Amino acid sequence: MEKSAQFFIGVAVLAMVALVLFVVYRWRQQQRVRQVTAWVCEFLSNRYGQRPDALNVNCSDDCNWPVLVSFNDPHNGGRHTAQFACGGHQSAFALVSEKQEVAATGLPASKQISATAVR
Repeated sequence: MEKSAQFFIGVAVLAMVALVLFVVYRWRQQQRVRQVTAWVCEFLSNRYGQRPDALNVNCSDDCNWPVLVSFNDPHNGGRHTAQFACGGHQSAFALVSEKQEVAATGLPASKQISATAVR
């Protein structure tokens, strides 16, 4: 009887350790998403002088996937979509590509912009 009780206590301890490790892992992944979102907001605010309207940042937990961003240009209202590479450390965050769509006001035609901007 003693050995079975020790076995169940060992299994319970292992389950608790696994749960704690999983919670820490998820917290770190969410911290990364918050960090990337803050960096993208700061990058766009510096670029346009203010935070763009209708900003949508789509960032996954995986460092290898690009971060997709869409927003309205604060100056002419045109819709922008951008792709950022945000793998690894913050010093490696970079703008990979950007596309500007035609604004509803009929301002400049859509254009493709490819750039690499490292922070």
